Amino acid sequence: MPSAMVTGATGITGSAIVHHLLKDPSYDVIYSFSRSNPGRQDPKIRHVTIDLQGSAQDMAKTLQGVSAEHIYFCAYLASDDPNELYQVNVALLSNFLQALDITGATSKIKRFILTCGFKQYGVHLGAAKQPFLESDPLPENEAGGVSWPPNFYYEQQRILARAAEEGSFEWIVTLPEDVLGYARGNFMNEATSIGLYCAVNKALPGSELPFPGSKANYFTFNCWTSANLHAKFCLWAATAPKAGNNIFNVMNGDTESFQNLWPRLAARFGCTIPDPMFPCGGVPGTRGFKNYESSTIKLQNKPPLKVQEFTLGISSDASVKESPTLFLQVDPKKWAKRNDVLEAWGNLRDKYHLDQNAWEKATWNFLVLTMGRDWSCVASMSKARKLGWTGTGATGYIGGDFLYEAYHTRPTWEISALVRSEAAVSSLQEKYPRIRVVRGDLDSADLLRDEAQRADIVLHFANCDHEASAKALLEGIAHHTADRPGWYIHTSGTGILTFEDGRNHTCGIRRDKVFNDWTGVSELISLPYDAFHRNVDSIVTATIEDVPKYFKTAIVCPCCIYGGGRGPGNRSSTQVYTMATHILERGRGFVVGEENGNVTWGDISEAITEAAFKNGYIPTKDLDVLDWDATGALDPKGPYRWGSNSRGYALRAIKLLGWQPEQPGLLDNIEDIVTLQQARCASRK
Repeated sequence: MPSAMVTGATGITGSAIVHHLLKDPSYDVIYSFSRSNPGRQDPKIRHVTIDLQGSAQDMAKTLQGVSAEHIYFCAYLASDDPNELYQVNVALLSNFLQALDITGATSKIKRFILTCGFKQYGVHLGAAKQPFLESDPLPENEAGGVSWPPNFYYEQQRILARAAEEGSFEWIVTLPEDVLGYARGNFMNEATSIGLYCAVNKALPGSELPFPGSKANYFTFNCWTSANLHAKFCLWAATAPKAGNNIFNVMNGDTESFQNLWPRLAARFGCTIPDPMFPCGGVPGTRGFKNYESSTIKLQNKPPLKVQEFTLGISSDASVKESPTLFLQVDPKKWAKRNDVLEAWGNLRDKYHLDQNAWEKATWNFLVLTMGRDWSCVASMSKARKLGWTGTGATGYIGGDFLYEAYHTRPTWEISALVRSEAAVSSLQEKYPRIRVVRGDLDSADLLRDEAQRADIVLHFANCDHEASAKALLEGIAHHTADRPGWYIHTSGTGILTFEDGRNHTCGIRRDKVFNDWTGVSELISLPYDAFHRNVDSIVTATIEDVPKYFKTAIVCPCCIYGGGRGPGNRSSTQVYTMATHILERGRGFVVGEENGNVTWGDISEAITEAAFKNGYIPTKDLDVLDWDATGALDPKGPYRWGSNSRGYALRAIKLLGWQPEQPGLLDNIEDIVTLQQARCASRK
């Protein structure tokens, strides 16, 4: 089984890669490199504390005995000084490769994946030819008769290519655009800044949401890259035949514009869209929106289009002769310093216990570029797709167990299973030789649509918050006819019932409200939009009004899932198992808040603590009482997992399907769960 190294493991791209490596059963060891320990708890992970700014010799001492077949290099250091930005980031990669060579680890490398970005095409400098192709000539040296500023991507790629040739391994460079994702304590994310802007505007008088950028930007086209999709792509590229020694654009696959996105953001945050949106024109040199301060910024370079001006036949066009100009009708940097804005932010921060660092480290400078420019940023992924990239839950915990059950009890069914990695394909084909395995993922919209159209029954067990996959599957099954009806069964969760605690940051407090899915089903399908999973549940329930409709839908909302899975991949769930791990590592049990309710997480924690103490795994049966912040420090999702109210009666399945619960209860499984997690903890030591 291969092993992997991930540098920058606490960043948005690096942490997503670690997350997906953990879910891939083909990897047995994952070396996680960062300056601080991210605290991930998994027996596969070997954390290495390393300073990538150190010399190759110093890093080599740290890396003795560490090697891997696949290396994912996501490390990056920001700087406002262009020369320092270049020098530091070139040295990061160069010294790291030299350190691997010193230790002898180079001999084990099969593929080295380097993450760069769309600055490859000079999007920070001005308009470039659309869509971007990996083969496009680059704005460097004196191309197009212009002295271009240094770009560390180009030098990193040259260094990596040389090292790969000398070390007889293959290299891959990924070019994602404006990566959107989450990493605890990391706020280098366009989504964070936009979210803060929207939330604070909602709190200001009038709750208007003016678009900060130019009118031209409002109508340009862009593409983004989710950190999860980029991670999946990197894992695919690490083993895909013929992918080696290549540069790949990596985007979500959809083209977006703020004219489409901005009204949706306003609706999501409960803001109003101003009309007119650009009362002063929204062009360079004009005033800002109402009483806000605008900015007009003239860049000091020619646009990258200059490199291809003769090829494109535009050498006399003004688009290549003039320096680009940015315009903001609400300059985000100036907006973030206004007294009314700071007061509104402070109120939100205090009310919802938000991290002040989110505000102080928000990428307002980045918004100035992404919303102030008047050029589009769209790339092609044809190169990756020609090599087999298609980028749902057949190897997951729930989907894997269903597949096991269906395969052994429904021998006449023709089953198709969607899986992401080549390793998962092999695993499923070996375990279930009768099934048809389809390789793809949740972002393979065309593939999902076609497969849903082909199937009689579609069961979606994968990510219940992934909107694009639900839309694609429903679009596919909508092609069914009266002669061949279809069924779509979507797995959500009773997290939908926890919205009151999420809004108020309360935990462990009993709420009297009890939902039911028989007489109260209309309430369940019209929950507030900020309820967990509601974004996708609403896509499913929206089909109720479709006419004509030759398919039926069902949403299944399990609560805390437990027990050993029988699938080939993930065989345990999260809530109880993670709590058991934290209790074993702390050496003490804990409850979240007051823990008042029917069956409480306090009962479960007490049972885990009792079992751990009885078996000699921890020294005491005492329980600590943790508040929201303390629980969040253990696990960012801990307050929701172990402290929120999710009270409901499951009547519909009993009345309509005759379903009856027959398996052992959760508390009956505690002993086995504690034993399993203790073995996992011990394996990491």
